[in-house]
Amino acid sequence: MVMPVDEDSELIGAVYHDFVHRMAVLVAATEASGMLITELEPAVSFQPVVHIRPGKVDTAVRDAAVKAFKEIAIPCITGRKDGAIEVQ
Repeated sequence: MVMPVDEDSELIGAVYHDFVHRMAVLVAATEASGMLITELEPAVSFQPVVHIRPGKVDTAVRDAAVKAFKEIAIPCITGRKDGAIEVQ
């Protein structure tokens, strides 16, 4: 599906949330985050789009989780490689 970002941001958000949720279920993730890459040069920048985590947590916990996802993603993006973190 290709749709201009400003066309219907509520619809895009719902579709993106569903996609991230399905991918998290597919790989048995306990938490997932989806971000829009807004800049690659001179440094990678993100805009958070969706964060999926079971249970109710406060904003500080969610912000810390999104920050951690960004830290994991940056080397993957700059190195052009897939990445995952296994939690034991």
